[in-house]
Amino acid sequence: MDKKTFGQWLKQERTSKSLTQDGLAKALGLNHSQEIAAFESGSVAFPTKKIALLSKVLGVDKEKIFQMTLKIKETELRKKMEQA
Repeated sequence: MDKKTFGQWLKQERTSKSLTQDGLAKALGLNHSQEIAAFESGSVAFPTKKIALLSKVLGVDKEKIFQMTLKIKETELRKKMEQA
């Protein structure tokens, strides 16, 4: 799992709920739809402090989202260890 894969999943979930990027941003208490675009493109990691709220908005088990974000962190740490 990487940020790009998570972003693709996020976009799929968002669109399946007929939410716009702006609508999701507002539901998550974010200021700009560009933040959702950044998550969906994988250029920015989804903030862990928003997992519970994202779970509620999308109707997805928060443990699933937590496990995905945890896997992203693990992958990033392993890459850093390999580079050291």
